[in-house]
Amino acid sequence: MELTTDAIAKALRLGEDSANEFKSLRGGLPHADDLATAIVAFANSGGGWLWLGVEDDGIVSGAGDRAACDALLVRLDEACQNNVVPPIMCSHQKAEYDHQIIVVTNVPSYGSGRPYRTRRGIYYIRGGASKRIAPPEEVKRLVMSAAASAQVADELPVGGTSVSDIDTAYFSTYYQAAYEETPPVRADDFRGLLTNLRILSGDELSLMGLLCFGRNPQQRLPWARIIAAREPGTDVGLDLVDRKDFGGPLERQIVATEDFLVRHLESPVAIRGFASEKPENAPLLPLEAVREAIRNAIAHRDYAATAQINVTVYDDRAEPGGLARFAIAPYRQQREPLPQEVRALQRLGVK
Repeated sequence: MELTTDAIAKALRLGEDSANEFKSLRGGLPHADDLATAIVAFANSGGGWLWLGVEDDGIVSGAGDRAACDALLVRLDEACQNNVVPPIMCSHQKAEYDHQIIVVTNVPSYGSGRPYRTRRGIYYIRGGASKRIAPPEEVKRLVMSAAASAQVADELPVGGTSVSDIDTAYFSTYYQAAYEETPPVRADDFRGLLTNLRILSGDELSLMGLLCFGRNPQQRLPWARIIAAREPGTDVGLDLVDRKDFGGPLERQIVATEDFLVRHLESPVAIRGFASEKPENAPLLPLEAVREAIRNAIAHRDYAATAQINVTVYDDRAEPGGLARFAIAPYRQQREPLPQEVRALQRLGVK
């Protein structure tokens, strides 16, 4: 609500209700515990507005001069941080009405910290124009309500995105494979489906939706990519044999990275009689383990951190995502090596 003269006049005229409480300051600066009681009641009951410097009948008595109002703002902030558990972020505004300064605090609705309590451990709720102590069954309901409405990071909206950022063909392929049916064609039905799947959050794509089905996720999150490199030797250096930068949706990044690893991980050589030497298809590392490490690096990374995932293949190991390292040598020695393999291993310094 914008605190215009008309908006203030309307609120004062209508009086206190479940979303508005008037508080007189004629007795001086209120105690932080008293402010916390009102804030907790609003925070547990859908939010609201605390009007400081207004009498119960709606008459503006004022919050004092500028210095007094500044002291009140400090007290309000202290109450929100120290007297409300867990701490809550409220917005405080000064407004002038009828030649008096008032301070208005807006308590957010359905905060993620619900249920809130005072530092004395008392839960308050608001009903009508009054507040009361919440009974145990009401506290339980608040806990269940908070759990049901909690948003995980994957479902938070990414600013500036919209349904048009979805790769619809890519999403349709996934949806048909997962649900054995085609997604709806009508725009409203398609939006409804994306909302139900947590791909759309309001009018914007969720983090999960953008990363999994975005046409170009890196336009908004340039660091959400994998950089794969083949580095000769066993130590970190700058002399790279190959380097690739994989973007696009996460599944495409995983597939591209796996192809890179297959290309650069050694495969054993098999000799069948007098036939030419032919490399077997299986690399000298268990791809299942490497693939799992890459998926874990993608699934568990913090996408707020502006750093890409790095996968590096050395002569003796592979390090996907920096989460694990897989030594090649033990897999080389699982069978009796052929003479030419012994010489190759010796050159690599593997005994």
